Amino acid sequence: MELTKAMHQFREDCEQVLAGIESDREPNKEEVWTIEFYCKQLFKTIKRYQPQKSSDADLSIPAHILVVDDDPVLLTAMELLLAGPNRIIVKAETGQDALRHLLREDFAVILLDVRMPQMDGYETAALIRQRGRSRYTPIIFLSGIDTLDTDVVRGLTSGAVDYLVKPVVPEILTNKVSVFVDLYRLREWVKQQALQQSEERFRLLVQGVQDYAIFMLDGEGLVTTWNIGAERLTGYRSEEILGQHYDSFYPNEELASGQPARDLQMAAAAEASCAEPDRWMVRKDATRFIANVVVTGLRDEQGGLRGYAVVIRDITERKRTEDQIQASLKEKEILLREVHHRVKNNLQVIYSTLRYSMLRLQSQSVTDPKVLELFEDSQARVKAMALLHETLYKLQDLSRIDMAGYISKLAGQLFKSYGISPDTIRLTLNVAPVSFSLDTAIACGLMINELVSNSLKHAFPNGRTGEVAIHLLPDSHGTHVLTVSDNGVGLPSTFEVGKAKSIGWQLVPMLVEQLNGTFELHRNAGTTVTVTFSELSYTGRV
Repeated sequence: MELTKAMHQFREDCEQVLAGIESDREPNKEEVWTIEFYCKQLFKTIKRYQPQKSSDADLSIPAHILVVDDDPVLLTAMELLLAGPNRIIVKAETGQDALRHLLREDFAVILLDVRMPQMDGYETAALIRQRGRSRYTPIIFLSGIDTLDTDVVRGLTSGAVDYLVKPVVPEILTNKVSVFVDLYRLREWVKQQALQQSEERFRLLVQGVQDYAIFMLDGEGLVTTWNIGAERLTGYRSEEILGQHYDSFYPNEELASGQPARDLQMAAAAEASCAEPDRWMVRKDATRFIANVVVTGLRDEQGGLRGYAVVIRDITERKRTEDQIQASLKEKEILLREVHHRVKNNLQVIYSTLRYSMLRLQSQSVTDPKVLELFEDSQARVKAMALLHETLYKLQDLSRIDMAGYISKLAGQLFKSYGISPDTIRLTLNVAPVSFSLDTAIACGLMINELVSNSLKHAFPNGRTGEVAIHLLPDSHGTHVLTVSDNGVGLPSTFEVGKAKSIGWQLVPMLVEQLNGTFELHRNAGTTVTVTFSELSYTGRV
């Protein structure tokens, strides 16, 4: 009560002195002395209500206190009353000024006047609570003597921790503020301890890593930390490299091109870690190594660049091994292409021999159609195998066969071999863009060869026209469905696959079994053969 009266008396005394000063002159010495005397009297009164010994938890931690009041005299009095070791009193005369201060600082406690022009204390408190960083900052409302119970309830429900009515008892106010300052400093101390422990654990972790160079740079690119892995990798001891520039690890040609500066610029501009292309770097003894480098820009809470984190790994041996593997694979690829080429040539020799033998038989008046058909079928099978190896020889990937291209060429080759005109028998293809391993492709190719050959030879007698269709599509179960059909005369009603004497109809079930598939034969409007199978998995060969 005495403090409040003293502040009001101070204001009246100063206003009385100032009223006697004319606006066009400076105050005289007596007037200045009078105002100084009033100020000293007020200061002595305030000092009596300040705690004689601070109870703050850790005085080394600064505590900001925000005082918001539209009365400059009360702001000055509060500043004097709440002053203490490492306390920073921030004054604001409006709610807008208070919010601007909150954008720049975190506060231990906020003293907020309720009655203010433009934006009152309730509105200001609501906006303070909407900001993430100040959502839990303690707010103490200060109100005049005309305060109603509803005002107190509104203040507490708006997020305040206390509601004091002016004139405020100084001891109560200073004790409450000291409690919140102590709590703030305690929280900050706990956070600092946790951060120090985390940093210490991280430092021990980094220091213990021996296979990677892990270190930090400041904003100028100078080395600020160094671990044992960096010492092993580069040969520099910490006392030799700390304070040196990042470009110390680059060879002369990279320095001349300005590459180190560009690497740091890229890391500074990137939002995440920036992995640089594998590059040559140099050690202390000038030897070179191939390095995998990751540079990360480090930023503070405001987004300002604080420095860089650098991780370097020597991958020289790995690259040498990779190059050796690539060279070996290239040699094997060349060898495999040569194998496919020679197999194709050998099959062509077999094909030519069969054709020559058939011509000799014909010249010797061998007219048995079964013998001639046997030679023609054998030629078609050899031709199908040769086409497969020729396709492989021309592909980049020697382990996979593009079935759409292969089936198209195989069917066209069969039509040509049997002298079939597209005007007589139409070929329809519907093949999904799928590729198979060599084993699966050979089985599919031979099945298609047998089934299409059978249709071309027997389904369309006496120049009958029609269609042969080949479909190879995936189904919903992850398997593949091969369908070969024709709309010819169909198979005899007495025909049974298991009792067929022709080599072709004996081969088809064997190939289906090789693919672990299922076989269906339909005789409606011609002949349709459906084979459902999965691609064969590769098994190593001894």
